[in-house]
Amino acid sequence: MTKRELNPTIESTLRWPDGWPRTLIEHRESRSAWKKPVMEYQKAITRELVAMKVTAASITFNPPSSRDPGVAVWYSLESADDSSWQIGLQIDNPAPTLAEIDSAYKRLALKCHPDTHPDDPSALEMFKKLSGFRETAKSYILGTAAPKLENCIPMDRFVDMKQNLAGVRLFLSYVRGMERLGGPAVVKRIMERTFRTALTAGRSSEENNEAIGA
Repeated sequence: MTKRELNPTIESTLRWPDGWPRTLIEHRESRSAWKKPVMEYQKAITRELVAMKVTAASITFNPPSSRDPGVAVWYSLESADDSSWQIGLQIDNPAPTLAEIDSAYKRLALKCHPDTHPDDPSALEMFKKLSGFRETAKSYILGTAAPKLENCIPMDRFVDMKQNLAGVRLFLSYVRGMERLGGPAVVKRIMERTFRTALTAGRSSEENNEAIGA
């Protein structure tokens, strides 16, 4: 069996998720024993993510000189080569035209459009899924498919960036430990739902500093 690889991108600007509270400066803690090189913690985080079947990831943090030591690890559990749109849109052609994709979408969307089923939550959910299938199909055909990185694990509890990287690594190891009690399904549910957010909603470094009063 071929060993699956994961090469997270490393961003030198912290991308903190909207709506996630920050740790006040006076409440930050120090773990002097966590003093391995930054690269070692990055590799350790990557190993944990691989074990969780993460398909793409980005580790974001500010430069060591920054007053904001936060770390945010963004990840996706879905491959950029997702082909579920074929089943979802009922398209047999592996390389449909954009017009064929739109046609299949419109045909199916008519059956569950919110305007014609205003009181049916299941119809609205199906309509959203169809819209997602259409966008995924178009990205696949145009060659622009990319992981959404729709999940994030942020950490700013500790006094410096290195310690927060270590904290993320330790947290991930605890989550993986749950497999022994509840099985892989428990971990998948936690990773898919608990940390769902949007990468594009991440605040800039300057806004982060204002939020914590740095």
